[in-house]
Amino acid sequence: MTVKLPDDCGIISERIFEASKKLIEYNYWDNIEEHELSAWINNFLSEEEKYFAAVLLNSLIYRNSSAIKTFGAQLFHIIIPNYLEEKGIYEIESIDSWLRLLNQSGSRGVLPFRFTTVEAIDNKPAKSGATIFRELKRHFFDSDLGVGCQSLSQMVKNPKINTLIIFDDVIGTGEQFETFVKKYNVNQLGYNILYCPLAAHKSGIERIQKSYPNIDIKPIEILTELHSLFSAKNKLLEIGNATQHIEFLSFFKTLCDNRQFKIDSDNYLGKGELALTYLFKDSTPNNNISAIWYGDENWTRLAKR
Repeated sequence: MTVKLPDDCGIISERIFEASKKLIEYNYWDNIEEHELSAWINNFLSEEEKYFAAVLLNSLIYRNSSAIKTFGAQLFHIIIPNYLEEKGIYEIESIDSWLRLLNQSGSRGVLPFRFTTVEAIDNKPAKSGATIFRELKRHFFDSDLGVGCQSLSQMVKNPKINTLIIFDDVIGTGEQFETFVKKYNVNQLGYNILYCPLAAHKSGIERIQKSYPNIDIKPIEILTELHSLFSAKNKLLEIGNATQHIEFLSFFKTLCDNRQFKIDSDNYLGKGELALTYLFKDSTPNNNISAIWYGDENWTRLAKR
């Protein structure tokens, strides 16, 4: 299958490839090596495929270590303090004293909440939310304030605790969070529940709010259909006077078939077919388009799941 390309597609592709290498050189993409990028680009053979690779790289949203720390500051300086005060759970005198308390050993005896993350809902040894949890813990709170999801049922024995704050990387469809809630009976704990994904797709937020109206969701960043690689608003898919997003979508699915991706076709565009291009330094949400995270002997992946 062929798609219509701009007359200067080769120049556009090379400019984007070079700009991507600069992002690695400047350590903005801080967990991708230049040789990994080059090997990934080499997956794409024809002029059309090279242009598609360039469109994907141009759409990539990469949240590096500094960005994650900034997201964490938003959580611990603003979102969580405001939530605790609005609910009458805990009053914070000042951000400085609050941050010191969070990092003190023994703070679990004073604070009426615990932190956890969405994990252990499938057969994989780790969930990307656990990676975000470790990063936030390293910067913002003492490990004694954390609780594993397997221990949530035991937590109710402590009458001083009345609030559970859940961290995650991304809400995509919301399906994984629903599985987590059901598996660990989170909604039956009788707690105030604050769910804090760093990013959340609008459709996933709506699904969770409909199923669990008592759970408060406070994401840092909200994603919509405009964040899909194949959004009609993707300027690089506007060729001449025509929008080519549907054609490029078919082109990509054919590419996956031709390269014999060993995954279900439903996963070509990622979980929920959201076709995101949204990465964290140490985790790749499963709602991302498979061209980023898929790998086999014939296809070099750009980022690990």
